[in-house]
Amino acid sequence: LHVRGLDQEPAAELLAHRLAVAPAADAVRALTTELGGNPLALSEVADTLTPAQLAGEQPLHLPLPAGSTADRIFGHRVAALDREPLQALRITAIAAGDGLDVVLAALTAQQIAPTALVSLESMGLVSFPDGRVRFVHPLLRTAALADLTPAQLRTLHKTVATVLTTPQHERRAWHLAEAALGPNEDTALALERAADLASGRSGYAGAALALERAAELSTDEHSRARRFQTGAEAARLAGQTEV
Repeated sequence: LHVRGLDQEPAAELLAHRLAVAPAADAVRALTTELGGNPLALSEVADTLTPAQLAGEQPLHLPLPAGSTADRIFGHRVAALDREPLQALRITAIAAGDGLDVVLAALTAQQIAPTALVSLESMGLVSFPDGRVRFVHPLLRTAALADLTPAQLRTLHKTVATVLTTPQHERRAWHLAEAALGPNEDTALALERAADLASGRSGYAGAALALERAAELSTDEHSRARRFQTGAEAARLAGQTEV
């Protein structure tokens, strides 16, 4: 039998039963899409989310942390890959939201031939319709990164950040933030610019998140306080008034 994933309505019922509270519709939609409606993954991920994420007040961080479920489903396929296709899969998992061009540039930066992507495609793990990146299942992204150390993850994010160009600097800022080990003023400034762009299109929730992270990465107390204050105002404009 081919067992389909849950649609949004039964996924919402499952999450409400698991959490004893009904999550916001936007959160359910994002979870169902990212996890393909897999009920075990939905249950596992639900325990890792904050109340603000479940209420739809904060965005979800992708890929979602469904580690053990992803490993059970896709771990054997990831483990069977040769070195170059495996590294290509990991880079693709990190840069999935940036498009095929960025993935190819990141592979070049790590001296990995584009044929590694062809191997992944021929194995049915990924596809690239219209220059976008699509995994055979969202949990494959999690499985691809499951056994990496924090230092290895930071290196991959840094690689992707280096190949992103100025028009894409919002995404670049977030990759730099993921690559940061400690306070870094250059990264904080990049996040602050990303917040300005988000605010300019009324994306106040995203701006608040970027400013909060910028404050955490600030190297002096004055900048930290200013960014927290500006982020709080962006959160207010986004309707996030709960403490």
